[in-house]
Amino acid sequence: MGWLARRSSAACVALGALAMACDDGPFEPTITLPTQMRLEATAVGRVNGLDVDCLMDMTVNVQREVRDDGTVYTGSFGGEVRRSVLDASQAGLVFWAQAHSDVHIVEGALGQVELVSYRDGVPIPRVTDSRFWEEVRVFRGRRGSGDVLLEGEWTCQPMDVRGDDVAAVRGTWRLTEAFPAP
Repeated sequence: MGWLARRSSAACVALGALAMACDDGPFEPTITLPTQMRLEATAVGRVNGLDVDCLMDMTVNVQREVRDDGTVYTGSFGGEVRRSVLDASQAGLVFWAQAHSDVHIVEGALGQVELVSYRDGVPIPRVTDSRFWEEVRVFRGRRGSGDVLLEGEWTCQPMDVRGDDVAAVRGTWRLTEAFPAP
């Protein structure tokens, strides 16, 4: 479970007697997710005279899996990824792709979650040649409210290619049910 397991243990120690739920018993998940969801991530801003606009619109399909170390949702996700970096004359770079990966959604203590990209049964290793792809390899967040199942913040980083190597903008992501009930 990576940083979530370490963080939940540290949180239990720090909260001491107030953290009655942090005993040595099995972790009890509190998030129940549907099998099909939608991940939307947006980030828009102006950096050094450049307009940066990022969008991810992914379909997420998962199945719940109960393990000794907690509950994990495993499956796949994929869809549209877009980043544009344009100057005032609308010259610049527009990147658009279809991206797909296996995914694990892991819940940690205090409602923290990770959506981690997987390939061949293991987490995709750290991406060193593109800050953009490294940033979307793992989404960290928390439980949402209302129609939002999970949510968090992210930074739309540069692709690290010619013409797109300086402008990063902050945004948000959210996971919602793909077909909400009317």
